[in-house]
Formats: sequence, structure tokens, C-alpha cells
Amino acid sequence: MLTGLQHAHSGLRWLVLLAGIAAIVVLILITVQKRDFKKADNIVLKVFTGLYDLQVLLGIIYLIVWISMGIGLVHYHYEHVLTMLVAAVLFHYPAVWKKREPAVRAPKTLLMYAIGFALVIFGIFRLPTGWPN
Repeated sequence: MLTGLQHAHSGLRWLVLLAGIAAIVVLILITVQKRDFKKADNIVLKVFTGLYDLQVLLGIIYLIVWISMGIGLVHYHYEHVLTMLVAAVLFHYPAVWKKREPAVRAPKTLLMYAIGFALVIFGIFRLPTGWPN
């Protein structure tokens, strides 16, 4: 079970990274073009946050199974979990600005996503086998 969870969690990260890049590109375009969010833009953002939420859920399940098997945690496990949870908060925080005009919403959302994405990259690098394994 642990190996299956590890493969799922590790493999999903590539989809999360691709969706994250797509979301950031969409937000850059909206910010630069000073345009409204289109339905397709919102779909890209929702796909990314959905994939990221699934990744966090798999990570939490993996952590619970890991601990229940009596395998100890090392400092980088704690750093990885904390970093990824902070990133999850940053990805969901822009919902606060959902009803704001695009000129306000897009740059703030872009900032949250950029910081969150940087944390994701950092969190992956914190693991000894995190990149590119």
C-alpha cells in the first residue's frame, strides 16, 4: 500500500506542476491584458487547485500510513508537509477576491499562485529523492 501511495503521490506531482504552470500563464495573460476572467481561465485555475488538493490528500494519507507502520519522520518530512500546506492555503486564498474586478483580482491571485508555486518547488527539493525522482 505504501509503495502504491508513493507512486501516486510522486507521479501526480508532474500533473500538478504542469497545471500550475498553465494557471500562472493564464494569470499573467489576464493581468497583462487587463481583461476579465473567461470561463476557460476559471477552468484552468480550478483544475490546478483540484489537482493540488488531491495531491495534498494523497500526501496526508501517505503520511498517516507511513507513521502507522512505525517508520520515523526526519526533519525534511516536516518541512515538506508544512511547505505544501502553506502553498495550499495560498492557492485557495484568492477565493476572497472572487467578486472583485479583474484589475484587482488578477494581480493578487497571480502573486498568491507565484508564491505558492515557488513553495511547491522548494517543498519538492527539500526531499532527498524529490527531484527529479
